[in-house]
Amino acid sequence: MSMSDRIRILLIKCGNLSEAELARCMGMSSQNFNNKMERDNFTDKVLRLIDKTLGCTYKNAFVTANGEEV
Repeated sequence: MSMSDRIRILLIKCGNLSEAELARCMGMSSQNFNNKMERDNFTDKVLRLIDKTLGCTYKNAFVTANGEEV
């Protein structure tokens, strides 16, 4: 499963957020974030920012607050 797919699943599990909402919360333009999603190109820094923003843990996978790995 691609990282973009994992992020989409995570957004649903964390309150059905949109990609644009996540980008805004991270201080990133939605266009820039959309480009990363389309290319499936994420730095570790961006992945760590996603986990901090959504309140989960990134460890080569995301772990929701209830311990479910995505």
